[in-house]
Amino acid sequence: MVGSLPPESGNLKAATLIDLSMNQFSNRTPREIGGLQNLAHLSLRQNNLQGAIPDSMSNMVGLEFLDLSQNNISGIIPKSLEKLQNLKYFNVSFNKLYRRGKSAPQQAESLSTVTRERISYYELLQAMDDLSESNLIGFGGFGSVYKGVLRSGTVIAVKVFNLQLDAAFKSFDMECEVLCSLRHRNLVKVITSCSNLDFKALVLDYMPNGSLEKYCIRTTTSSTSSRA
Repeated sequence: MVGSLPPESGNLKAATLIDLSMNQFSNRTPREIGGLQNLAHLSLRQNNLQGAIPDSMSNMVGLEFLDLSQNNISGIIPKSLEKLQNLKYFNVSFNKLYRRGKSAPQQAESLSTVTRERISYYELLQAMDDLSESNLIGFGGFGSVYKGVLRSGTVIAVKVFNLQLDAAFKSFDMECEVLCSLRHRNLVKVITSCSNLDFKALVLDYMPNGSLEKYCIRTTTSSTSSRA
């Protein structure tokens, strides 16, 4: 979806969850959104929103989850947001915000061009050769991991969740919320995610040196042989 968030969104008084993430909304977040006092979960992650965080958000007293990350929001974080006593999750990373009137420190890693391309479901299937077993490189409790190559030539790893498992839906949501906001040199970076009614996957940087389990087994075997 594109365009501006309509001011009329502030009329959704009964709404408790609004997720408009990973679209192409632009311009400012309307101040009328502050009228959604029953809203508990608001995600506007990965859009093109600009301008400042509206001070009126401090009126959203029921808010528990607020994700405004990966936009072009500028200005400062309103001090009035301290009034949101129920807020448990707050993410404004990867924006152009300022702290104490000075420029906020630059993020150690910028979003890759792959993220900005918004990889589609069909492109992912093509990259993985329609989930061919020859591309399978690992599996876990909630799904399997496939190697893929995008049209750009970028090599990726795709964690495809097994939606026949009820817990897979919850695991996908949790990993999206947590892993997509983490940046650490010892963690594989989540590039983006892909989700529809029948398919949920995380797209990650491809690590060419195999699994950690393989090295752990090799180390254990070597240690056992030495003692023998």
